[in-house]
Amino acid sequence: MTETSGTSGLPVELAGSDPNQLAGMVGQLSDAELREVLSDGGLRGQVLDEIFRRMGDHFRADKAKGQTVAVHFVITGGPDGGKDTYQAFIKDGVCTTSKELTEHPRATITADGVPFLRLVTGGAGGVELFLKGKLKVGGDMMFAASVAGWFAIPGGK
Repeated sequence: MTETSGTSGLPVELAGSDPNQLAGMVGQLSDAELREVLSDGGLRGQVLDEIFRRMGDHFRADKAKGQTVAVHFVITGGPDGGKDTYQAFIKDGVCTTSKELTEHPRATITADGVPFLRLVTGGAGGVELFLKGKLKVGGDMMFAASVAGWFAIPGGK
């Protein structure tokens, strides 16, 4: 059994947790509970860093054939109104991520932490979040719509 952090229900050691199990845990938490987790700067950083660290593991190179492209992610709603930024860079069939925004992005995806967690754990779709105004896209919108299909999203089941 995985040790959990306080009342959040999220594993203390995210690096060792199964992605589907983690997605299931996120799916069981209310938006208010997720907001509480993400208001803790240390835990927020751990959760977001782990999501982006694993992005390469979930990348489906066959879906992004021939792409050399950067996507920037801006996760808002941090402590004191802060935001976290990450870059996914796809080249030669490999996705690498970084907190350093070194490449010019083809698209920038911006979302508050709670909708972002719902998106990356399969609890909400990008189109749904975009239409509700909970996800914003800068740059090439058609391209951004295809990006989710390049990743195997954990199902939480």
